[in-house]
Amino acid sequence: TTVLKLVLGAAIVTAPLYVVGEGFDLSHVGRVLLINGGTAIGALILLLLAQRGYDRVVSAVTVWGLYALVSWLAATNGEPIHTNVVNFVVILVLANLLLSGRGVVIAALACATAMVGIAYHQALMTTGGQYGELLVETVVQFLPQFILIALLLRMTLGRSIAALPSRTPAAR
Repeated sequence: TTVLKLVLGAAIVTAPLYVVGEGFDLSHVGRVLLINGGTAIGALILLLLAQRGYDRVVSAVTVWGLYALVSWLAATNGEPIHTNVVNFVVILVLANLLLSGRGVVIAALACATAMVGIAYHQALMTTGGQYGELLVETVVQFLPQFILIALLLRMTLGRSIAALPSRTPAAR
């Protein structure tokens, strides 16, 4: 619930910052309201489910829902992928807190794959087909550090919330 409250707070607090900080036009305002509003509503729904004891399901939906959102935003915001790496690191931190060991590995691989895929697409669009050198240069800017962060997190966060006993209604 603490993670969801942080996500809810971040969605609410950052909405005005994104509207003002990235240029004020009606389509942009609509995008921010859709993304931040949807995230806030999703967090509220997940908080209700968590209060009913569906901790593991809520943990998985939180990580994978935010992964889908971050991947979609990184692929569509027009910024170079390396500027979006911090968002994937947040997903990695959440996975370490909320998922089991296998789920963390899958999340780390999914984040790395998404970033490399977006980098590939951006290099292909930028160079008109001669993407090899640009792709390697871009991937080298983020992937080794991301892998190091993943390994360090796994070492330091040995016990995740997912390892705790479930409180689902069936388990009571």
